[in-house]
Parts: sequence; structure tokens; C-alpha cells
Amino acid sequence: MTGAEGTLKPASLSRPRQIAWAATIAAALLTLAIGVMTAGFSRLPFFQSHTFHGLPLEPPLPAADFTLTNQDGQPVRLTDYEGKLVLLVFGYTQCPDACPLTLFALNQALAELGDARGQVQVLMISVDPQTDTPKALKEYLSHFNPGFVGLTGSPQEIEAVTRAYGVFVEVEKEEATVDSHANHLVAHTAPTYAHTALTYVVDRQGQRVLALPLEMTPQDVAADLNFLLGQ
Repeated sequence: MTGAEGTLKPASLSRPRQIAWAATIAAALLTLAIGVMTAGFSRLPFFQSHTFHGLPLEPPLPAADFTLTNQDGQPVRLTDYEGKLVLLVFGYTQCPDACPLTLFALNQALAELGDARGQVQVLMISVDPQTDTPKALKEYLSHFNPGFVGLTGSPQEIEAVTRAYGVFVEVEKEEATVDSHANHLVAHTAPTYAHTALTYVVDRQGQRVLALPLEMTPQDVAADLNFLLGQ
């Protein structure tokens, strides 16, 4: 993991996270290509008044609703946050790099918004539901911002959400440790996940309008969110 304000380099990642990085870049290029092929977003009034630092989705994509369990064990739907900008982060509590960097940057971006930060809600959807219990999510997110909401569910529920949002997830096999004296396997480490590292922005009308890459600065994120809040 790099420093909290550093930029993650592909070469510093293990193979599964190199895959995730490649998937993120591919998703970004696809997003840009869609924008160009659908009449060129620079000609539309919505995009003329602001130069986005993130990746605008044009046309906007409907944000699929879902019901998952929050860190307090309560059912939560995406539509519960209608009227706010919602930032969807897909990750897991044992993530060594992309997730803590993303959450740190989003917390800094909300601070940049000042009083407007109450109009933005960060939702972290776990891609590791077997490990990320509500209690684990609550403890983890408290290190970044107690207002962030962690969501988990059954593996089937999580898979349905990641599929709906086109999120790439790949599980790395568990690595067993060896007892050199007994010469047999004695324990397993928790699996790691390669996953898409984009944060999706859902506007007040329930449309997915923007994707925020990992390398964006908190100031650039705040600038994009400020523009969307003014729409």
C-alpha cells in the first residue's frame, strides 16, 4: 500500500490487483468510448459548463436499485437516499490498497464540500460478504468517516449488485501456511480480491452519471460533486 495521499502504481500490485487495475482502465476507456459514440458529450449543455475530472457517463445509466444490510444490521435500499448524491464504492475491509486510498480521498473530498457534504452519501458495498459482517464494516468505516455506510448481504445478493453495475471481481486463492516441524498445512489466510476500483456517482434522480477513478485528488472529486449538486 502506498501512502494515504500517494498514487497507486500498477507495477506495485500483485497479479490479482494488476488484473483489477487493468479492468479499471478498460472500464474507463469503455466509458469514454460510449460518450464519444453517443453524440459527443462536449456538445451537450450539461457538460459545456463544467470540465469533469472524473469520467462522465453520457448518456447517464439508470442506477439499479438493491436491498442490502447495513453495518447496523438494518435493510437498506439505494432509493432510501433519493435526493442525495450517492457514491458507490465496491471493496472489502481486508483490501490492502485501493479501498483505503479511495475511502480516505472521499472523506477528504467531503471535507472540501463544507456544509454541502450532508447532501452526499458514501455507500461501500462489500465484495467479500463472507468476511465482511455488519460489525466488521462498522469498525472499518469508523476509521475513515462514521457517516459512511457499509453494505453486505448473501453472496448471491452481492453478485447480483456487482453484475448490475458491471463491477469486476476475482477471488485470489487462499494461501496456506506450513508447519515446518509437522510438515503439514496448518492455517489459511483470508482470500484477497481483485476488483474494479471506480467509484460510481448516482445523482438525485437515480441516474449513474459519473465514474471517479482511483487516482483523482480529493479536490478534483469535490469540484465534480459541487457541480452535480448545483444541477
